Amino acid sequence: MPQAVAGADGCPGGWIVVRDAGGVVAAELVADAAGLVALAQGVAALGVDIPIGLPDDGPRACDLAARAFLGARRTSSVFPAPVRAALGAADYGDACARSLAACGKKLTLQTWHLVARIRDMDTALRADPGVAARIHEVHPESSFHLWSGQAGLPPKKTAAGRAARLTLVEARWPGAWAATRAAHRKALVRDDDLLDAFAALWSAHRIAAGTALQLPAEVARDAHGLRMVIQA
Repeated sequence: MPQAVAGADGCPGGWIVVRDAGGVVAAELVADAAGLVALAQGVAALGVDIPIGLPDDGPRACDLAARAFLGARRTSSVFPAPVRAALGAADYGDACARSLAACGKKLTLQTWHLVARIRDMDTALRADPGVAARIHEVHPESSFHLWSGQAGLPPKKTAAGRAARLTLVEARWPGAWAATRAAHRKALVRDDDLLDAFAALWSAHRIAAGTALQLPAEVARDAHGLRMVIQA
């Protein structure tokens, strides 16, 4: 049986993880990055929608490459990763000051809302460098864009956008969406979160097979040796 792979996206309940073990698909909630690290021990690849590897003076080449890949209409879906100094900020104002000093730009509010998750993941990966080879940064919109044949999907917040993405998921894993959706309360896992976890799972299969698109093609590493690349 092929080794399992998994995809994860942040959600109100923590992380929603969709795991494919030889065609058997199941979803589970994981509380934090330590839980993702534990889960990664049992899969060939875990795709996670979170920045991995942080710049000292930004921006990351992978974020710029993802924006270019998606085109002008979708650039807003790629939040810029914070500079590493921002992880130690006490509040948004402090984070903006640290970012301004490091790279000349303040932190966006959207990025600030992700800082706690980014810090949690960064801490977990730096504590266990061996597992970093199994955990890979993905960007669901880049995954869906490639998955659709770069067809230019409608925005995911629209009914047409959700339907287009759900069609891709259903064609790849018939019945899996309904089964995993029914297993988790919407207060903890939103539909967008679950769809994005399936996109991360799709990319995880490609990562495990060695066929994933790398954005950019040349992989950079941060000051702690963590890869700064988005795969799809």
